[in-house]
Amino acid sequence: LEGWYVRAGYDVLRRADTQVELLPYVRYESVNTQAEVPDGFAADPANDVEVWTFGAALRPIPQIVFKADYQVRSTEAETGLDQFNVALGYIF
Repeated sequence: LEGWYVRAGYDVLRRADTQVELLPYVRYESVNTQAEVPDGFAADPANDVEVWTFGAALRPIPQIVFKADYQVRSTEAETGLDQFNVALGYIF
């Protein structure tokens, strides 16, 4: 297994006189779950994945976050499917 990612985001409301946070972000990740396979086996190129994620997180209060992002997935086998994600988080 090999993999890594890098993510960057910035609170665009940081300088505003509000406790609301709006954090657009971008993430790149590369994962290969079959980077090495035993002798006699062939790695499946569909498991060598790159993902670009573009999204935003909105925190109206510190305990709640709304997130939405779009992921552009590609594989060495050219079988990647893009997807749209939405999430709601609560910290208690």
